[in-house]
Amino acid sequence: MSSVQVIIVGQGFAGTAVAWTLASRGIDFVVIDNEIPQTSSRIAAGLVTPITGKRAVKTWEWDEAWELARSFYPEIERRTGTNFWTIQPALRLFDSEEERARIENQTMIHSDLVTSYQPSCAMDQSIDQSFGGILMKVAARLDGLAYLEASRDAFQQRNAYHRRSIDLMNDIQVSAESIAIPALGVRARNLVICQGFSPEPNPWFSSLPLVPAQGDILTVDIPSFYEMRTIHRNVWITPVGNQTKNALKTHYLVGSTYRWRPLDGLPSLDARQEILSKLSRWLVRPIEVIDHRAAIRPTSFDQKPLVGKSPMDPRIWVLNGLGAKGTLMAPWCAEQLVEALLDGSEVQSSLFWDRRHQ
Repeated sequence: MSSVQVIIVGQGFAGTAVAWTLASRGIDFVVIDNEIPQTSSRIAAGLVTPITGKRAVKTWEWDEAWELARSFYPEIERRTGTNFWTIQPALRLFDSEEERARIENQTMIHSDLVTSYQPSCAMDQSIDQSFGGILMKVAARLDGLAYLEASRDAFQQRNAYHRRSIDLMNDIQVSAESIAIPALGVRARNLVICQGFSPEPNPWFSSLPLVPAQGDILTVDIPSFYEMRTIHRNVWITPVGNQTKNALKTHYLVGSTYRWRPLDGLPSLDARQEILSKLSRWLVRPIEVIDHRAAIRPTSFDQKPLVGKSPMDPRIWVLNGLGAKGTLMAPWCAEQLVEALLDGSEVQSSLFWDRRHQ
């Protein structure tokens, strides 16, 4: 049986960030993933914005998380020889005069991050920009699928990847000396569970406070429309990148929705109509839907990530609950987890997975 220092279950944004963070410290690991195609990480648009929500508030822990993300992803690009990270200003258009009046003062509060945007004749005139907006000067996008696949290939090349479904109760063998998965012939000092949403209970974190939400995303073709920025107005629209094979410059991702019932992972006709209806309010062009995907986000009870060790065994850890902010939060949370696991430091209290009961 081979030995590594850390076994990671799950290769979404969370597990991939943990693996690369361990690699940067010279720690050997193995990643195990079931390669389900429709997961929240694999279909995510990977948008990173400093201002978020209906109230346009500064993204939680923005300064720390952004500082790490903007160095983390270019380093992985360098290590994999793949391009998937783009830093580019993003535009949020106001939907009404009331929204403009409510949000415009954010340009004064966060002048380092945003500036006021006035209607511009240089923008495609099929976009309704009559209420103005804010330009997020610091924003980014991760092509999540390209990132995950390049990372998986890199892990495979170092013999640190297995494709397999793991039963957290029956496949894991715990002893005083190690944590082993006999079916794979591997054992480790520590196990990190980064499964995201799973319909099966997690026996090591039985009270993990997840409140999963399903989201739908469309891939659309908008002929003769060539906007390279991400634009937000009730829904967001962003260039496809490598999310769809044979993508054209007129292909865009549009989304997304939140639905708490049912959680079936299946595209919803109602969600599709909701997205198209919101988009048509401000983008007046013929739109053809060429793909429709859905997945279940692992969202926590308070919209913040969940990090920490199991009360049943301190060698077993969790990183979950990244929700819609996974691209931004994954590197920062992975850093916190790895420092705690290797150095014995404390995880930030606002991230501790059992904070709901403290």
